[in-house]
Amino acid sequence: MDTELIRLLMVFGVLVANSYTDVRYRTVLGGDRHYACVGAAGFALFLLGGGWADTGALFGLAAGITLALVLYRCRAVASGDCVVLLVVSVTLPAASGVPFLPVLAGLLGVTALAFAVVGYNVALNVSHMAGLYRYPAAGRRPFAACGTTGVLKKAAAFFAAHHRRPWERYVIRIDDGRGGFSLRATPAGTRRWEKGGGEGQLVMVAAPVIPFLLVSVILLLLLSPPVLVA
Repeated sequence: MDTELIRLLMVFGVLVANSYTDVRYRTVLGGDRHYACVGAAGFALFLLGGGWADTGALFGLAAGITLALVLYRCRAVASGDCVVLLVVSVTLPAASGVPFLPVLAGLLGVTALAFAVVGYNVALNVSHMAGLYRYPAAGRRPFAACGTTGVLKKAAAFFAAHHRRPWERYVIRIDDGRGGFSLRATPAGTRRWEKGGGEGQLVMVAAPVIPFLLVSVILLLLLSPPVLVA
């Protein structure tokens, strides 16, 4: 029995629904028990479809679970993102000729997210320096008010952080209130701020991870060799 299409629809359902909630609320839809049931159903369908005899798929499953736990342990993703990646790993470890699908999608998604965040921070900091938009109390240079912070740390912050803009609602505050800041942020520190509150404070953007994971899965499936898809 070929269960790949069913499992593919399950994965897309989870990713699409959580992409919306991740963008809108920076959270996943439902709780751990829900995803335990979805993951168990996906794993059962995987075994029913002959996955137990597919060595490559089994390796992809184990590698996907490992990657999800490593990313969570390194604080690269939040617990909700980790749970979603685990569901993808046990439900669709390989599909349409793409081996190690969860690993490739996870690495591609996190890498694309990192480049997007860096580009976003650089754009805001350059606009600050150019005088297009800057927090008045911060001066012409970003992070100039952080007198207790070293030059190298400020240079790193140019790519990793920015002064909060009034339209941003989900950010991680890194200003310690004593003229310095810490770049050791965690997704668990995400805070929802109403528009206009906390403008100019040093923050890291709390970017949604799951939409990047969804796009990565779609790209990998579309770019898979046609002969294998058939």
